[in-house]
Amino acid sequence: MFGEKTKLLFLDTTIWDEEDIDDYIQCYEKVDSKYSNSGTDIKQMLIDDQKEYINSEIRDANIDNLILIGHHP
Repeated sequence: MFGEKTKLLFLDTTIWDEEDIDDYIQCYEKVDSKYSNSGTDIKQMLIDDQKEYINSEIRDANIDNLILIGHHP
């Protein structure tokens, strides 16, 4: 939270970059076993997880302002 009615969300934007995502997949696999043992499309899992995160943060917050900040490491 940033003040009483403003929420900041920092997002990893690498999952939205079609040119670079394949270079970063191995990082997600090492950090979270959910991705390394999934046997499914990791790219889509990452996108779905981030969408759910954003939706839950908005849904569960009593805010007037939402600031989304993307970070592309």
